[in-house]
Amino acid sequence: MSTKPILVAALCASLLVASCGKAPPSPQPETAEARAPAKETPPAPSATTFDASRMTGHVTQSACFVTAFNGDPAPDLFHAAAGDRVGVSGWTADSDFNVPEQVSLILRRDPATAYEFRATLGPDAARAAEVLGKPQLANAGYTSEIALTGVQPGTYEIWISQLTGGTTKYCVVDKQRLLVGP
Repeated sequence: MSTKPILVAALCASLLVASCGKAPPSPQPETAEARAPAKETPPAPSATTFDASRMTGHVTQSACFVTAFNGDPAPDLFHAAAGDRVGVSGWTADSDFNVPEQVSLILRRDPATAYEFRATLGPDAARAAEVLGKPQLANAGYTSEIALTGVQPGTYEIWISQLTGGTTKYCVVDKQRLLVGP
């Protein structure tokens, strides 16, 4: 017969007996940090109007993908209301499968109606790297938390702006579109 269960029971019993009769610990004085209100989530970047004519002559056939909206697999058409916050993630690389230095997300309804949002490079894109056999793509992921405040209703193409070596190229996401409703 094993003595392990008996030892565990004896240890628990001794801890219970040792704590009996002792006064509860006195409350600690409240510090400024304890009184400070919880930090709110920073607002998502609002839409910045984008001059889509800047894209002329700078469109590339790079690898640009949206893999998720709000953490769920990206459908071909994602519906959101004007003013909603939307999390967008995916991965991108230039035509030589190099990870850009900086990226942003562009929603383009037509040449006169486009918006740009900051994106953060670097989230894991290990699956893309594995499937394509390109280990340099492991950090090609991006995320962007956007606020559709001020974005006019309509169906938008999603473009990725890729800055590499001082040159910006624009890559259209072939499959997904964003429908912004009233």
